[in-house]
Amino acid sequence: MFPFLSVSQLSSFDANLSLILIYDCISIGLSGILIILLTSYILYYFTNKGPLKYGVYICLGFSYFISFLSLALVSIDLATGLHATHNNEDISDINYYFVILWRIIYWSIQLMSWIINPFNQSFEVSGEFTFILKVLRAIWDNLISYIIYGVVFGAIGAVFVIYVLVSNSMLPPEEQTTWSWDVFLGLALSASSAVGMVLFCFFIGYASAELPKFLWNMRNNERNLRFLEFQAGKCFDEVADAEEDLIDELSHLRALDESVDESHKLRPLIQKMKHWYEKELQRYEKQIQRERGDPIQLSRNNLVYLNKRILASKRGHRKAIVAWQHLLKRAFFLQDVLEAKQSGVWSIASPFRRNYLRTKISFLKKLIDPLEYFYHVHFAKWFFRVLSLGSALLCLIIIWNQLTPMVYNISHVNVSIFYWTIQLFVGNWFALTALSFTITISMALLVYFTMFNLKIFSIYHLLPHYTDSYSMLFTNVFLCRVIPMLCFNYINIIGVESISRQHPQNIAFVQFMGTIRLNGLKVLGSLGGYFADYFPLIIPFIAFVFLFNLVERFAACCGFENRFVYDSKRSMNDENVAEGKELLAKEREREIRRIREYGRNGKRAAQMDWEDRMENPDHFVLDERDLEIQLEGNGKSSSRGKDVELEDVSSKRTNSKKQSKQVEEEEEEEEEEDGKWSKRTRDMLRNFKDE
Repeated sequence: MFPFLSVSQLSSFDANLSLILIYDCISIGLSGILIILLTSYILYYFTNKGPLKYGVYICLGFSYFISFLSLALVSIDLATGLHATHNNEDISDINYYFVILWRIIYWSIQLMSWIINPFNQSFEVSGEFTFILKVLRAIWDNLISYIIYGVVFGAIGAVFVIYVLVSNSMLPPEEQTTWSWDVFLGLALSASSAVGMVLFCFFIGYASAELPKFLWNMRNNERNLRFLEFQAGKCFDEVADAEEDLIDELSHLRALDESVDESHKLRPLIQKMKHWYEKELQRYEKQIQRERGDPIQLSRNNLVYLNKRILASKRGHRKAIVAWQHLLKRAFFLQDVLEAKQSGVWSIASPFRRNYLRTKISFLKKLIDPLEYFYHVHFAKWFFRVLSLGSALLCLIIIWNQLTPMVYNISHVNVSIFYWTIQLFVGNWFALTALSFTITISMALLVYFTMFNLKIFSIYHLLPHYTDSYSMLFTNVFLCRVIPMLCFNYINIIGVESISRQHPQNIAFVQFMGTIRLNGLKVLGSLGGYFADYFPLIIPFIAFVFLFNLVERFAACCGFENRFVYDSKRSMNDENVAEGKELLAKEREREIRRIREYGRNGKRAAQMDWEDRMENPDHFVLDERDLEIQLEGNGKSSSRGKDVELEDVSSKRTNSKKQSKQVEEEEEEEEEEDGKWSKRTRDMLRNFKDE
């Protein structure tokens, strides 16, 4: 942990300091192991079904590791400093190495958030055709971003320079600010910290309003099913829009392929694109032929831009399909839970789930089924409501503690609840460290809740198992910019000035980031002025806005009401809910019919088939498009995309005229029912059903 400490230096410490050093090393070591496990789980949970490139995994893993490690380090640093202050000990020698560690972490976070991760983002969405050109394109795109940042922050810096010049004219020479590299570096890092502080306040304010509501409604099965029914139409339309965009871009590629001669110098680039998108071109061949897109003006830049648009359309289409699949799985499960509740049978039966224990070990079925039923129907709802009340109390405490710096600046009275709680355990290093960890993790959970639930159009959306590299890197950039300010705010709202005024050098983070007054601008990375003290006061306002949905209410007053904003007070006969309910009913009926068709060899095999298709968007889309062929006897692949013969099912369907006639009658009835639906939904249903 401290490789710079020699044996002679260790022997120079007294027994208490040596014991503190050992505790710190063990705590950081254990934290590092837990952080590695947590980072691995996050990457696995969000990307295990759609693996990313090894370079992206390395950058993501390192960014998550140093971000989480900074949370552990600030807790250990504060606990160690407060314990030493309570015992009137000077640990400046130990903190010297803590400061070195803080510098490594801080500069690594800045490097990842402003240079490496943005570069990886640009590289992943680049439309260039070779590795070198992708690198150059990513560098160029980031240079443009840095120029824009320079213009914006340069204007702010000019105001600061004018302020310093005016201040120097009114101060004696010994108190004037001398222009040096440290001042300009501190100004640049202060701008970075200001961005992080804005993001931090937004994340905390949003989570303070939404997390308690989210937990309160988490296991309200009736409301959640109604909400999924409300979302079904929107999610279905997103699939339609994404598919139309992809087909439109592929039609341009097909038009280029048919119009450009083999001897043309740009023909190899078109061949590369055909090879990259061969599956998509085959899957949507009929739609592309109908679309017949016009060929774009042939140039290398236009081909690069077309390739970039196809990549973006393909990524957006995949996100829409995965979101639709997850909505179906959640809705079908909630329907099964509510059906079990109404029937009174202490078992949640579902044709869409595979349960190996229940099929192999019969006595476990009698034990697991009632427990599962009791948890989902009775226990979970009240358990999460208790968590909701606890999270609401935590959010109120955090919001109240944001007043600590302002009140202390005015009256030198510390009103922080965290401060008075810490004072109860300041003599016990273990209890102090555990409490510090708890507070830091609680604040971090609020930030992560906002970050992992945030959706910015189709650019940034985290989906379990299938999150693409761009969204993961986008999350990482946010995380690296917010975490330093989370640590800074944590130290600030505890009232570190009043705690460490006797031995301010005992807290290494304060030494590194500087004091929170204006002269801290000369120190590496501090915000300076009163910005760090007073800007977090915007958090209660942000929480108030989201708590009462003021943005949606204001938009409704102005006549811009969004039909996709859910209001739980709406009746069950709401048009969107009714449309989504009918859509889910049709999808459930169709999936059950498919399970029966493919489940000739057993119910368990049919359940596995459905889950595998739900978990693979590529096979899901391919299966939807080839469903008619498969059911008519020409299918040679199962819904999992493997070579599984369906000769028995095919022959039965082709040889049974009566069954075919019955299917046609069902299709006519469904078309009559679709007549009352919107045109877009009706068109999409025709594509997604048995044609």
